[in-house]
Amino acid sequence: PINRGVDHFFGILTGVAGHTDYRSGAAGSHIDLWENDGPAYGRDSEGYSCHVYTDETVRIINDHDASVPMFGFVSHQCPHSPYTPPQGYEDYTIDDYGRRVFAAMSTCVHESTVNI
Repeated sequence: PINRGVDHFFGILTGVAGHTDYRSGAAGSHIDLWENDGPAYGRDSEGYSCHVYTDETVRIINDHDASVPMFGFVSHQCPHSPYTPPQGYEDYTIDDYGRRVFAAMSTCVHESTVNI
């Protein structure tokens, strides 16, 4: 998206990647995590995607000159595949595994939205 009106990009380009290792089958199992127009070297070990995207968004907002208008767009990977919930978010009172994982991932996105 850089050179198409976007000033800062941080995320995946293939559409599917792991939530903690950012590996993508569509990228030949290579790490698919980008910052602006190049690989986000070293950022693939910062944690679960929802938390990493939130931290980056909050950093951008905090560093932005408030006198200049800003448009931000955050598109989380959650609750999309691979269905691996963030550690500590699973509610084990939900018996169905699929629903439990979906609830955990959705809770992470909700928390992210509140924090942003």
